[in-house]
Amino acid sequence: MQIIKDLFNGYPEPLLVLHHNNRKICYASHPSAAIDDLLGQNFDEAVTVIDANISGEPVACLKNQWLGFDERAFTWEDEEYTLIVFKQRNEIPDEETLASWRNMIAVMLHRFRSPLTGISGYVDMLSEYSDDEQQEKYFALIDKGINHLYDMMDELEILYTIDPNVIEDEDESTSLKAGKLIKSTLLDYPADVQQRIDIQSIDSDFELKGNPSSLKNIIELLVQNGLQHGADHTVTVSVPSERLIQVSNPGPAIPKAIADNIFSPFVTDKANGLGIGLTLALLYARQLGGTIFLSNNDDEEITFSLCLPE
Repeated sequence: MQIIKDLFNGYPEPLLVLHHNNRKICYASHPSAAIDDLLGQNFDEAVTVIDANISGEPVACLKNQWLGFDERAFTWEDEEYTLIVFKQRNEIPDEETLASWRNMIAVMLHRFRSPLTGISGYVDMLSEYSDDEQQEKYFALIDKGINHLYDMMDELEILYTIDPNVIEDEDESTSLKAGKLIKSTLLDYPADVQQRIDIQSIDSDFELKGNPSSLKNIIELLVQNGLQHGADHTVTVSVPSERLIQVSNPGPAIPKAIADNIFSPFVTDKANGLGIGLTLALLYARQLGGTIFLSNNDDEEITFSLCLPE
């Protein structure tokens, strides 16, 4: 086995070497995490692998990291092995990119809030001394625009404060009925919007494990994203298993240029949004040890799948 270690020592990506016949892990390497405890375990039991129908490509959860992987066989000294090399998912921003966003947002929030507060104060003062009804309408429009800017900065502040590298402790996780969580989340929507949301049959025994607040935030963000995709279509929420929540809406398909960067902030084809809803959903999912996939994207249906850890 020392020869195997010598072959792959210093490899820049996480990797596993399996005995080909029983798929037991005989070598494990990760540049930023200790994974020696996987040695001797069966790969399919030690690592959570996502169904390709959900992820679109082979994806596995390795030490709370959801990574794509390539698998290939090789022979060494008449012994057959399987090499599994993990890689960052193309549509998921890496750690360096996440840090750059946080730094940029911190500067934006600091530079924008003070002058905006001053503008708002001047508008209020001018409005107070004005008796012209037409001017009052203009002041109201300006005030509405200022409030919209404040709302966007509040969204940015949430994006800035979420630390995607903090995985919740076991003590923070709670088991709760899937149906109850979904229904309580959707109660926050107006009645006319609720009529556009279809909750498909959910097994009454299904229990989701995680922080209820984070789960609720993710569902809200995914549903809101679906509602914004069309003016009058229905958004479907389903829970096929205790580790999977799916939110779907009819097409048309998301353009490839956007779909390839769907979880990056400021990527949107909507005129009034920042394009950070799916980024927030992904970061909340990461805090739960989970992830999100754009698992279907065509003119018939668009589906986002939240996968939770075992």
